[in-house]
Amino acid sequence: MLLVDDEEALRRPLGKYLRRRGADVTEAGDGKAALAALQVSGVDVIVADLRMPRMDGMEMYSALEATRPDLARRLVFLSGDLSELSAAGRLQIPNDRILLKPVDLKTLEEAVTRVARLGRVKDESEAPPAVPHP
Repeated sequence: MLLVDDEEALRRPLGKYLRRRGADVTEAGDGKAALAALQVSGVDVIVADLRMPRMDGMEMYSALEATRPDLARRLVFLSGDLSELSAAGRLQIPNDRILLKPVDLKTLEEAVTRVARLGRVKDESEAPPAVPHP
């Protein structure tokens, strides 16, 4: 999992909680750092703040849609200001992938689990059929 938030005081405790729950968490402070981290290691899910310096969550989402649409579908957004989503072109994100800060830890865990499961189901449905053995 990749956890992306410029607020270290929020990112560190969330990462610690998710690690205690069994997640392998990589952290990044903004969208550019997140995209660089994705070049080094693969992840199943991304949790990202919407407002960040250098590259915000929506810019990162757009970059992922262009290059890694499978991963863009497994991105959960955190936001302290839902008016950020009312901007043109930002409403295509399903509501169940947007969590309001301060986020309830159990709600975050459930969202991450749900999105990861959807990614696995999609990956399995795109896999070539198994060849039967005689």
